[in-house]
Amino acid sequence: MRYLVTGFEAFGKDSLNPTELLLKWIRETPEWASLFETQLLPVEYERAHALVLQRNDLDSFAGIFCFGLAVGRSKISLERVALNWIESQQPDNVGVVPPVGPIEKNAAQVFINTMSLERLKNKFQAAGLPAEISLSAGGYVCNHLYFHLLKARLKADILFIHIPLLEQQVSSKEDNRPYISEKDLRKMLSVLVQSLRAD
Repeated sequence: MRYLVTGFEAFGKDSLNPTELLLKWIRETPEWASLFETQLLPVEYERAHALVLQRNDLDSFAGIFCFGLAVGRSKISLERVALNWIESQQPDNVGVVPPVGPIEKNAAQVFINTMSLERLKNKFQAAGLPAEISLSAGGYVCNHLYFHLLKARLKADILFIHIPLLEQQVSSKEDNRPYISEKDLRKMLSVLVQSLRAD
């Protein structure tokens, strides 16, 4: 079985998005590359989900893992819900700031991921990683992508995972934003691989 893993390019004031690094590490690690196909997505409301959904190989994947950066979070967040809602003043990478409101007026207000997230959270925590189940994927491009993928009702299981800033992105002692180390981010991938191979 193979799985699709997506990450995002850098956005805002950050020149690095750790989710892009995840994709690079997967491609460079034979054990991981044999299990995962990677796709880097633009931080754009209209293109991110479209680029995934237009793939002609989606039915071949056993699961889709979408990774995004959540500045200010201290834990690996397994996202339980995708809201039919946009609310962010942060422009996407082509300058779009959608009006606050539903993503699609006639769609469901929320899509709930019914996967057993507790199992994966427990495996991360057993490996010494900070992990949680989150009930908010935010109001930006990450949630927009998750909404569209869950709404599409693909054959594959879909999970969005938010990760904190990397340690190297918090450059000064005055910057007290939470972060995760590269070592722990690699460990997260390793635990995910072990979990998928054991299932």
